Amino acid sequence: MRRLLVSIALMLIVLTSVFGEDYSLLPAEYDEAVIKEGNVAASLCSVDLSGMVYATCGFCSNDTTPIENGAVINLIPVDGTTTAIGYVDLYWNIISSEPVTIRLKDGGKLASSTNDGKLDWAVSSGSGETAKEYFNTAIASGGIPGDQNKLDIGFEAGKGYCVGSMPLTITTGSYMGLPIESDYSSNLIVEITT
Repeated sequence: MRRLLVSIALMLIVLTSVFGEDYSLLPAEYDEAVIKEGNVAASLCSVDLSGMVYATCGFCSNDTTPIENGAVINLIPVDGTTTAIGYVDLYWNIISSEPVTIRLKDGGKLASSTNDGKLDWAVSSGSGETAKEYFNTAIASGGIPGDQNKLDIGFEAGKGYCVGSMPLTITTGSYMGLPIESDYSSNLIVEITT
């Protein structure tokens, strides 16, 4: 008997839910997002992407550890020569509604803080036919085309998002004739513009 009563109660609940009033068809009056009548409400959602730029860009070591501001990229003398070399990765993570340009710049020749010595240096990527030199302080600024320091990062206008990295090689000119009891340094600068 108890089973019969439970079964009847369950059938009544199901029947009232099936044949009950359907409020989804009623018109709703909106006062912003407050429901006045019916069971739906609407509110406008918008995002303004005009002129929006979010970009992180910097340098990291080959193990993908970011090099923080103030950290040093060490250049190592090359065996059998009077030049030095170093390696670093440039990385970027960009969200933008406009085209973005990344450029590599030098902070001048590598210079000593203890003497007047100056050492030329250059930054490049790739090798062979794909090699590109972004700057070389041994070349007068008039000898470098204006867009030579511009990186092709694959950012497509309208896509809005670009993430990637690129290995860079840093080389110096000859340090023959310079005082060797000194550190020579300059800034490697990455610049983002829209």
